Amino acid sequence: GDEDGHTLGHALHYLSKRKPLLSSAMIESILSSKRYNIKRYGLVALANQGDANALRRLIGLHAAEDDWLLAGTIANSIELLAARLGVFVREADGKFEIIA
Repeated sequence: GDEDGHTLGHALHYLSKRKPLLSSAMIESILSSKRYNIKRYGLVALANQGDANALRRLIGLHAAEDDWLLAGTIANSIELLAARLGVFVREADGKFEIIA
């Protein structure tokens, strides 16, 4: 089997190259996956939306994520998107917050 979602993960990677912005509904569907390689591409697609709503969604996902590897991936996405948006974020007690 493909327990980690490699096959679908590769398909999502290819799709993101062809159509960079997936719909919000598609992204949410991908983010609901329990497979790392699938969920990771959902995170990339969400970050590629590049707006404050995406940043807030990433922060919420980070707070709820139990998998340390995915949490690290989300943290990196938060920091990169915040920098692109010129927004300051900080992590306190394992949770991110936007600094006004």
